[in-house]
Amino acid sequence: MPFYLDVEAHPAVINLTLVGAVSLEDFRQIDAEVSAYLDEQAPEMRFALLVDVHETSTLPRDYRQLRGTQTYINRLELRYIAVIGSNKFMRFMMLLIFSLGRATLTFYDTPEQAWQYLHQVQLLSEARTG
Repeated sequence: MPFYLDVEAHPAVINLTLVGAVSLEDFRQIDAEVSAYLDEQAPEMRFALLVDVHETSTLPRDYRQLRGTQTYINRLELRYIAVIGSNKFMRFMMLLIFSLGRATLTFYDTPEQAWQYLHQVQLLSEARTG
């Protein structure tokens, strides 16, 4: 499977790992799964999406199509998106996809740096509301 979603590490953090060649249809499925998870949670909770692109080899080149598939990026409860990876092309594509969303977008080389940021913004240490 070209992507994995995981919420086991913390209920307010959605881990998305993109692996290998990720298609437009995969991005549609990601949107459906992330949206379903957010729909199941309490409306006052705040969430972060961690997108790991370390193992991503290719993405569809039309970023406008990709951006259009990710409807969850405009949800109020999604406050932070952290992209993890050092590949400059993948970072650029993630910037194009997520930059117009409501969430604060940041980039990190390692997962540890992203988790440290989530601690700094108190997403993990407070009650996760409002």
